[in-house]
Amino acid sequence: MPRKPPVKAGGFCFAGMCFRHVVGFCPRAYLSGMTEVVSEATVPLKTALWRGLTGRCPHCGKGRLFRAFLKVADQCDVCGEELHHQRADDFPAYLVIVIVGHLVVPLVLHVEMVYQPAYWIHAAIFLPLTLALSLALIQPVKGAVIALQWHAGMHGFEEAKKLRSSGLTPG
Repeated sequence: MPRKPPVKAGGFCFAGMCFRHVVGFCPRAYLSGMTEVVSEATVPLKTALWRGLTGRCPHCGKGRLFRAFLKVADQCDVCGEELHHQRADDFPAYLVIVIVGHLVVPLVLHVEMVYQPAYWIHAAIFLPLTLALSLALIQPVKGAVIALQWHAGMHGFEEAKKLRSSGLTPG
């Protein structure tokens, strides 16, 4: 049977491990370096998605989510929430293809059935419309996907979600 070390003054032993009082350590000083934040329960999924759609930080709603057209900021410049964990990959593009397809294809079919224009008129109308809709939707959809990942604690966001649920974040 292993010999347990003696308990020193100001400490205790538990499960074969000895803990002693650390001089100069103050739990309040450690916790004062942390700031209280809005609890995750106060940022519902609907709000987080709206913030993502508008290109804002899903946590605070004030900082910018993107530093360029589709380049995500490494962290929020207002609240410091780390955003570099996101893994949106191709999912926003797939969503935009589905959305634009569901908007443009019925319109093309309707115009063809009612007016029967020449093919060059179809191309002149619907190619620019498809391009404009795709470019207009890709950034908001990517923001919403990132906000969904943030809210669900997916990929690298799980550590931040644990901190939010405890009510503290490093600050």
